[in-house]
Amino acid sequence: MKILMLCGSRGYANPEQVREYMRDNYIHFEVLLHGNCPNSPDVWADVEARKLPLIIGRVDYPSCFGKRGGPMRNKAMVKMADSVVAFWDGKSKGTEGVIEYARKLGKPVEIISCGLALRTQLS
Repeated sequence: MKILMLCGSRGYANPEQVREYMRDNYIHFEVLLHGNCPNSPDVWADVEARKLPLIIGRVDYPSCFGKRGGPMRNKAMVKMADSVVAFWDGKSKGTEGVIEYARKLGKPVEIISCGLALRTQLS
């Protein structure tokens, strides 16, 4: 099964762009994996994915690890994913960390900001 990890900044302010991305690209994967962060691209993608023939994986971070839990969860999701799409506001350190880690592992990464795909890395 092809797994897409989707992440995004809470400061990303274009829910329709996230929903449109899901509608236009869902045929390329079977599983959507995200961190279930409220008021973020995670949730907007989840709502759209429920209308599509996809398996949805919501991965909560282990709160017992405190602030380290988020990055630990993100790294685990990147390892499981075949590719990553990041809706980034250019500021979020969490989304930036996902992008950097995915690149380190040689995963294809698409970064979308302000309505544009900024960079695509193919492995």
